[in-house]
Amino acid sequence: MPWNILVSDPLSSDALQSLEAAEEIHCEQLNGKDPQALLEALPRFDGWIIRSGTRVTDELLAAAIRLKCIARAGVGIDNIDLDAATRRGVLVMNTPFGNTISAAEHTLALLFAVCRHLPEACASLQAGRWERKAFIGSELTGKTLGVVGLGKIGQAVAERALGLKMQVLGFDPFVESADFEVVSLAEIYRRADIISVHVPINDRTRGMIGRAELQACKPGVIILNCARGGVVSEAALVEALEQGRLGGVGLDVFESEPLDAHHPLRSFPQVVMTPHLGASTLEAQDKVGLAAVQQVLDYLERGAVNNAVNMPSLGAGVGERLAPFVLLAERIGSLHGQLARGSIAEVQVSFSGEAFGEDGRELCTRAVLQGLLQCFLDGPVNRISARTLAKGRGIAVGVSEQTSRDFSAVLEVSVRGSFGSRRIAGALFGQKFPRLIRFDDYRTDAIPEGCLLLVQNRDQPRMLARISTMIGDSGINIANVTLARDKSGGTALALFNLDSHPTSVQLDALRTIPDVQWACACDLGE
Repeated sequence: MPWNILVSDPLSSDALQSLEAAEEIHCEQLNGKDPQALLEALPRFDGWIIRSGTRVTDELLAAAIRLKCIARAGVGIDNIDLDAATRRGVLVMNTPFGNTISAAEHTLALLFAVCRHLPEACASLQAGRWERKAFIGSELTGKTLGVVGLGKIGQAVAERALGLKMQVLGFDPFVESADFEVVSLAEIYRRADIISVHVPINDRTRGMIGRAELQACKPGVIILNCARGGVVSEAALVEALEQGRLGGVGLDVFESEPLDAHHPLRSFPQVVMTPHLGASTLEAQDKVGLAAVQQVLDYLERGAVNNAVNMPSLGAGVGERLAPFVLLAERIGSLHGQLARGSIAEVQVSFSGEAFGEDGRELCTRAVLQGLLQCFLDGPVNRISARTLAKGRGIAVGVSEQTSRDFSAVLEVSVRGSFGSRRIAGALFGQKFPRLIRFDDYRTDAIPEGCLLLVQNRDQPRMLARISTMIGDSGINIANVTLARDKSGGTALALFNLDSHPTSVQLDALRTIPDVQWACACDLGE
């Protein structure tokens, strides 16, 4: 089917050509700084490619009724209302690797400029002066660099600093070891001659280097920020500069961009600033633009998810391998939702076997929630929005692992609510065909598709005949039936795959059969 893709920020010519060359793709370019034009255009687009110039707001997302994905040609996503996109089921992707080298090199360029007073010296020379003694700098060899945030860019900066014979310290809450010393933030503040930040902007990192942190640093420390504006407090920088406690500052990003013409940071000669140029190289522009285009095409055409920030990333091959598990998960969730008689408080998803993997477990959990919530919500639910919607309804979601002696991979879902609790497990036969293998304490072998009629009754002779006769007399054909019981003479469960759905009158008639305890028909899709 044809897809409409909007590009609202400049992309390289190579990226635009690759998009225009794709089959069944219609591409339009608009100015991302014109919200009214975006509001009018967005209802007809399936994919959206942006850079830093477009602000993706909840209002714009509400208008984008067909939108399936957004690709940010770059790393930062602070210009996207991620919560709103997730709530509306829109996949958000970034391109975290295309500008790694450019951003790392720009960080070091700022560091050289600060240490050797390059902007001032250049301005002095251009003004006709020859002032060698005024611009005596300092060497980097032997200095200690503290890198805060050891993602791709942070590690690239560290690698290049090691090549300059610098001592490198690193901090990252998710990294325990590297080719250099990994320490605490407090240790970086105490020991580093230069501190460079490479973290995203969020509630945890906003203002993480402020007045107290700068006071804890060595006198004469150099502060670099080529990550996101706001990670380093600009007010704290101004105060420390006024007090003479900083040896220099290199900034490529700011709390508000463009930088105000009268911002106090402009008045300090030891501050070197550039207008957000970290990714502004021809090579980086090509890489991130081409990556964003390919990610949108992969998702729309093949369902492949690459570099997603609001759901697991899965290549097309992995997605195809997990597809039967995901289908099973969604149908187990739907079965739980259709059987629930009351509010749901908790969903626990347990996995057995190595077939799922970490991303597969998360994807299947989201599929369970998708199937479950579709039974209760009028609006659309997909794997992107499922967790957010569940949280909004106060449903606690847990994931755990267990072992199975009977199957190589088992997915079990337990749901607890005002109606009590229920447990349903499934597995694949032949690594391809989904089956329901357990319903509470009953062992089953049911096909989770089409109309599934569940009937629980006392374990008595001729019960199956009575139930089957009433189904047949209603003009409904039985495609398959699975029987289970807890013990002889106890309770039994019959699961019928039917060719058509029974009416409420026909279900009520089934429930009047002596010794039938309950009956429910669920639609699990083809």
